Amino acid sequence: MEKTVYCPVCHQRLFDVGQPSRGQIMIKCPRCRQIQQIDLYSLKSEQDESIRQMTT
Repeated sequence: MEKTVYCPVCHQRLFDVGQPSRGQIMIKCPRCRQIQQIDLYSLKSEQDESIRQMTT
């Protein structure tokens, strides 16, 4: 199952990650140009939290 990762600053879609994935990546957001470091180990809990924030 793939998960979509969004920029925590502007909520632009950054990439999809398939499971199981491990490690850390750095990516530059194409919209806000901020460099984000994303830890794929904690992606599930962060992704759930960001989805909750976007829907409220």
